[in-house]
Amino acid sequence: MPHRILLCRTLHPAGMALLEARRDLDIVALHDPPVEQFHQHLSSADAVLCWLEKVDQAALDAAPRLRVVSRYGVGFDTVDIGGLHRARHPRHGHQRRQRPLGRRARDDADAGGRPPGARP
Repeated sequence: MPHRILLCRTLHPAGMALLEARRDLDIVALHDPPVEQFHQHLSSADAVLCWLEKVDQAALDAAPRLRVVSRYGVGFDTVDIGGLHRARHPRHGHQRRQRPLGRRARDDADAGGRPPGARP
């Protein structure tokens, strides 16, 4: 059974062609979906690549198969990281991180935007 990948924006045609060429992936591409449509498609998604769509507790409740959450751009301000932990969803490849993402972000901010230990 192929892995279903939900894209909330289409990728560059070259990127879409790479994904669509893989037989182990089923790509569903939406564009700025309303919340109801987003949740409907999450119900069968193994992974989601979202932009401004909120991955909150309601979205996680609608996504029993979801294993990967990623965002276009930077930051995770629209993703409920605590909800991911509670639902035991892996976090974008950082499963071995010793500190929660939120704490690292605060540490970086306290260091003037630099990672702890980095030179000014």
